[in-house]
Amino acid sequence: MKCLLFAIAFLVFSVATNAQTRRAASLAEQKMCSEQAEKFRDRHTVVLVNHYDKASNVCFVRTWDWVMDLNDANKHVGDSFKLQDAFEKFSLGECFTDAEGKVLMDGDGKVMNCWAALPSGKKEFRTSEEWNKYVTQTYLRD
Repeated sequence: MKCLLFAIAFLVFSVATNAQTRRAASLAEQKMCSEQAEKFRDRHTVVLVNHYDKASNVCFVRTWDWVMDLNDANKHVGDSFKLQDAFEKFSLGECFTDAEGKVLMDGDGKVMNCWAALPSGKKEFRTSEEWNKYVTQTYLRD
């Protein structure tokens, strides 16, 4: 009986290990993703994070950029958080805040631009912290 339990445990561990090994991105894939993601950096980029997801074959890039006043390039008026596919260049989410970090709302109190893609539409967020947490947990981890 002990041998049977040991064999089952070993089999489960082996399958789990092989599944993780197959999904792990190679150094070459990670490097390719990192190099492509750097193309999203500009002079207002505060943080740039990239992650290659082998299972979906997608290089995700999340940027945090300062939004500057059009009339005064030294005046910070807000922040822009974006999640994109680094190669296909389509948006998987974005969140814009004012200079105080508040998500932009319309006159009716609805969130204007703080969302992330879902398989069946999009999810809206009321804070940039919620958005960043969701994006990190959903797109930027193995």
